[in-house]
Amino acid sequence: MARVVSSPEPKALGTAAPLADRFGIEVEVDDRLAEVGRPWVGEGYRGVAHRYLEGESPDGWEDRASVTARVAAAVEAARTRAGGGTVAVVGHGLALCLHLAAALPPGFDASGFWARLAFPDAWALDRDELTLWRPAVSR
Repeated sequence: MARVVSSPEPKALGTAAPLADRFGIEVEVDDRLAEVGRPWVGEGYRGVAHRYLEGESPDGWEDRASVTARVAAAVEAARTRAGGGTVAVVGHGLALCLHLAAALPPGFDASGFWARLAFPDAWALDRDELTLWRPAVSR
């Protein structure tokens, strides 16, 4: 593992820290990996989040193109700093789903993928092969 890059939010940092410790490296914080800006989380949130991932623009929610661009920039910067090594990106479901939708071939179901995420969860993306899988985790 060459790099572990995380959103600055506490849950993400809490997920990133044990991974970085395992490889004897520091967590790098990148504000661009923060979750989608939205005015609320509460009753009815999941339904609105699904519609957002499917293309709706709810009032007050961060523009999908802006999220996609900032997450892509953070991932690309981490990949560049890693010099070809493996990078772990720790972020949040909505933002990372938008990133995956842009990185993977057409037909990737961001809303369906988001619905199946565990908390926390880990997925591996091979940018060359354009494949996504859940890696085996050993304790």
